[in-house]
Amino acid sequence: MQVCAIEGNNKEQAKPSRWRKTFCINIKQLIVLLLLIIVAVALFFWASQRIDTHRKWASMLRESQRFMIHLDEVYVLLPAKFQGDSNSAHLPWFLAELNYAGESLQELMKLDEAHRSKLFMIDEMILALQDPSTNGVPLNDTQFWDLSETIHDLGRKLADAYWSLTNYTSVNDVSGPPFWYFGPSPPDKTILQEAVALAVHAEAIIGS
Repeated sequence: MQVCAIEGNNKEQAKPSRWRKTFCINIKQLIVLLLLIIVAVALFFWASQRIDTHRKWASMLRESQRFMIHLDEVYVLLPAKFQGDSNSAHLPWFLAELNYAGESLQELMKLDEAHRSKLFMIDEMILALQDPSTNGVPLNDTQFWDLSETIHDLGRKLADAYWSLTNYTSVNDVSGPPFWYFGPSPPDKTILQEAVALAVHAEAIIGS
């Protein structure tokens, strides 16, 4: 279907004029053009959103790895918290690493609001370790080594939960996985729940 308009002077319509122009608009072509514009705009917004999501995933991976690194230091320095005066000089170092781990966990909670409640349970364990009233809590050897291994495993479990997508693709540390990645999003819920269980267990030991 076409819609045509004739442009010209009414007095001159009876005779040919080189200034007279005919404009014809094909309705089907106009509809197709509008659809193409709509699709292009939708694709632009979809692609922008996906890039932002991948960058968010990359930030989550980075913070989970930082948490693991700092919790590894906490694991090494744990005697300063629970084993007498001989290691008291290391207590500020222990608390500093614990604080860094807590900061990474707080950032992770902001990035992953969907799993904030689970991450909060891990944060509760961090707070128990920071509490001055738990300094020098008498733990027997079995309790101490249980707590030590639990903290060590917790850091790795949390990192594994957010690095689970590396099982499906390579990950750029700045922008996240490739644009064409459509696999599962982090975290791996099963591994995250295992990390939460470790945190609850560690807190129970500290409070025993």
